[in-house]
Amino acid sequence: MTTSILIITEHRLSGADVSEVVAASGSEPTTLAFYVAVPVAATSRSTQSVIDNLEMDVAASRGEESIHLATQQVDPADVALGDAEAVLADVLKSLTDTGAAATGEVTPSHPLETVGDIVAAKSIDEVIVVVDHHSLSGALHTDLAARIQRKFKVSALRVHAVSS
Repeated sequence: MTTSILIITEHRLSGADVSEVVAASGSEPTTLAFYVAVPVAATSRSTQSVIDNLEMDVAASRGEESIHLATQQVDPADVALGDAEAVLADVLKSLTDTGAAATGEVTPSHPLETVGDIVAAKSIDEVIVVVDHHSLSGALHTDLAARIQRKFKVSALRVHAVSS
């Protein structure tokens, strides 16, 4: 029997992270079907594109050339989307390398609205939210994993990333 697991993460997973996710399932990798949701999130690269755009606008308004490396304006949302797509591809490869099946998608910046659709469409048995640190919201059960569990009546756990 195949166990369907939804993973929500904004970060690439290290080998240790992948091992922890597989171990948390309690099943052999070949019996797992992962569906990965990567929210589009602001990254240092997308933030840098905002700074580059501002620098180019200021230089142009002064009739100067920009001396920074930016040569064209870039939409920060496009940069964030590209980063999320790269994370998705990397995580899918890491999971399939274990022998598990894995597919996924890039979701809007806050995945809670999308999770219900995914849980219903993919018949998800469990949700794993990969977080990069311990937080008070986790202890108080107000974090994303707890909200998913309450709202969609599906088992949800937090896995703390070894590296992000």
